[in-house]
Amino acid sequence: MKRFFFIVLLGLLSAGLNAQDRVDLLYLKTGEILRGKLESYQRGESVVFILSSGDTITNQGESIALVKGIRTGKKNKRGFHQRTTGFWHHYAVGANFENEGGSTLYPQGAVQATFGYQWDKMKKIGLGTGIEALGDFNVVPIYLSLRGEWFDGKVTPYHFVNIGLGVASPRDYAFDDQYREVNGGFRFNPGLGIKIHQRKTFITLSAGYLLQNVSYQENIWGWSSWWDESSGSSETSRSFRRMTFRIGIGF
Repeated sequence: MKRFFFIVLLGLLSAGLNAQDRVDLLYLKTGEILRGKLESYQRGESVVFILSSGDTITNQGESIALVKGIRTGKKNKRGFHQRTTGFWHHYAVGANFENEGGSTLYPQGAVQATFGYQWDKMKKIGLGTGIEALGDFNVVPIYLSLRGEWFDGKVTPYHFVNIGLGVASPRDYAFDDQYREVNGGFRFNPGLGIKIHQRKTFITLSAGYLLQNVSYQENIWGWSSWWDESSGSSETSRSFRRMTFRIGIGF
């Protein structure tokens, strides 16, 4: 009986502190289970119980087998979880779209991974890397990512600003001797997206603008006449400007 009394007392305290997040279950010795709120308890005499329908019943204490509280908090009601603080990691795939001198958008693939910490939904910071194709080059970015979600909800807009450097190298299909001394450079990638929260994960769709600097020397071969072969090189600093689209998953 003492054990039962402590169970009931714990149920009353929990209901008083967070009533909107709990529902009490009253198990009778007859096998019936009542759902509602435990209003009062008098040891060995009676229990006053308010049913979920709003009706109030009184039961003799000896007829009760168990009182159990179950949690029905916001997480269960909303069906999703939106992180407020803590560590996060995000993985994304997509394409950078080129439109230089033509009307057709030409996509080149990209993969990214970002790891960070957030103090609240508008204060998120992380470090990221990945690999992507830009023209005749592969670029490995290393960047600082600043992010923020605009409001609470299952689906919410968010913004991001990625700032850092890109390490560049010639792609496999480029001529072996076409490029020399390839160097990356400054990188700037802001954008907007939509974040869809699940119970333990989130899905993102985003679009942005990418500026990536690359410098290199390009070898040039030619003939001034049929008997005179000449060669040389040109040093180039180039700023790749792309539209970016990504789909990702995070934890």
